[in-house]
Amino acid sequence: MVTLSASGAARLALTFEELAKLPDEVLCEMLEAEADVVEPEISRQAEAMLRGPYYEGAVAKAVYHKPPRRSVKSQNMHMYISFKGKQHGESIARIAYINEYGKRNQPPRPFIKTAIEKAADAAIEAAADVLENYIEKSAVQLKYLLS
Repeated sequence: MVTLSASGAARLALTFEELAKLPDEVLCEMLEAEADVVEPEISRQAEAMLRGPYYEGAVAKAVYHKPPRRSVKSQNMHMYISFKGKQHGESIARIAYINEYGKRNQPPRPFIKTAIEKAADAAIEAAADVLENYIEKSAVQLKYLLS
């Protein structure tokens, strides 16, 4: 059986079943912590990789994340990082897509994939910190209730 554990004062082991029962507030906070790491990295990679005669910096400035929410079908929590706004009459999300995947006579410039790969470890660490804080608070509350 796979378990995640927290050492220190908490000394609690969480199974995936227990993780699934985490309050939505904690899950949302974990997703927000990950987005706070990934979102700026996408902006940095856009600035670095989307150089060219037509690039005005709009893609890097348009990155934002939508609030976390629960999927109706799967009941999983999720969050989207997207692009808002328009430039030259075109949605910036479409401009970002074309840059990421390319089109005829325009090679792909995968700035989003690169950013996610670079930020993955830090994003996971940020979410783990939120989870550890929750576990420690729960352990303190449990200790208080048992005493």
